[in-house]
Amino acid sequence: MRKIFASCVILCTFCSHNISAQEFMKDSSPSENTEYTENFIYKSLEKMPEYPGGINEFGKYVMNRFTFPDELNQSIRISVSFVVEKDGSLSSIKISNDPGFGIAEQVKKIFASSPKWKPGYDQEKPVRTHFQFPIMLQFE
Repeated sequence: MRKIFASCVILCTFCSHNISAQEFMKDSSPSENTEYTENFIYKSLEKMPEYPGGINEFGKYVMNRFTFPDELNQSIRISVSFVVEKDGSLSSIKISNDPGFGIAEQVKKIFASSPKWKPGYDQEKPVRTHFQFPIMLQFE
C-alpha cells in the first residue's frame, strides 16, 4: 500500500507542476564559439523536450519503478534536476534535499534508465535543455 500511495503522489506532482527549462550559464544566449554553443544549456526554445507519450507517461514510468523505503515513515520532498541531451538521453541528474535511505540513488537510476525523450529544438537544431522536477512523497 505504501508504494501505491507514494507513487500516485509522484504522478500528481509531475502532472501539476509547470515544467520549464532553466539555464546553467549566466549568458542568455550561446556565443559565436562553436564549442560553447555545442555545450550550451538552453533556457528558452522554439520546441521544448518531450517524453514519449507526454509528461503523464513519464510520471507513470517513475511511479512504476519507485519503492518507498520501509525505514522512512515521514513525508518527504526532493527535487530532481537533469539535462535532456540532444539525443534525448538524460544526464547531469542531481537530487537536492536527499533524505537518505537510498532514495537519491534509486531516483537517479530511474531517471538514468528512462527511455529517450524527444530533444528540445532551437533554430531547427536539437539542443541541451535543463529541467527541474519536485517530487513529494506523502504518507498517512
